[in-house]
Amino acid sequence: MRLARPGCIFWVACLLGALMAVPTVVWLEGRLHDAVYVALRPDDTVMALIVARDLPVGTVLSDEDLVAIEVPVRFAWGELFLTPSGAVGLQARERVLTNELLRPQRLGSPCPDGWSVDGERLGRLQTHAWAGVPVCFGTTDELGMRTDEGVLLLDATAPDGLLAARIEHLVRHGPTPDGPDCPDVLLREEADAWHHELARRVELGVEDPGCPVVAALGPTPDLDAVRAWIATSPHPRAEGLRTSFARRCGALPTP
Repeated sequence: MRLARPGCIFWVACLLGALMAVPTVVWLEGRLHDAVYVALRPDDTVMALIVARDLPVGTVLSDEDLVAIEVPVRFAWGELFLTPSGAVGLQARERVLTNELLRPQRLGSPCPDGWSVDGERLGRLQTHAWAGVPVCFGTTDELGMRTDEGVLLLDATAPDGLLAARIEHLVRHGPTPDGPDCPDVLLREEADAWHHELARRVELGVEDPGCPVVAALGPTPDLDAVRAWIATSPHPRAEGLRTSFARRCGALPTP
């Protein structure tokens, strides 16, 4: 039997060592790739809302005031608004600066007792007339009304189309004017508000069979006709408006 020469043994050993080293190098390369990937991977994020402009105290938020961004989880401490529907219609309790994260404790409801904000429904009303105006939902005998503080109170049971049109009406009311022409100013204001509401109803294709103005004048009366109806009609609704004008202008005592 011939013995292998020392030189052959050496080269065989080198070959076997190289073959055994290949899996090790591949394994180490894989671990290195994973480590680099983890080091370069961005932090896990969550969607949150920031404000698109400075919000002074009392600002009522609309969709245009909000921007959704991805925020690293480490910055998403505490409560955050994740969708606009939870924030739209709320009012800023303190100044909020552009690009600040929007947190619930910085906002509040503008609504009186028994009324509430519904940001999701506001988004369905197909009108931007309410933007910047406090809007609350609850139960009322009318489609909606405006408080002395400027808050719009809408009947939550009414269809969206009628409420969108009523908002067009209510935002045209202002504070009670001074001077002897106060009743005439309020009459013109009310007629203009009704004219816009009825036009919006036609645009949205909604009807209100119980509306006394439509029953008397049709769905698209001109402004002068609406003003004349409010000023002269014996209908209880028209009489109620005239009484309200006189009371607001000081000609009648407040009940």
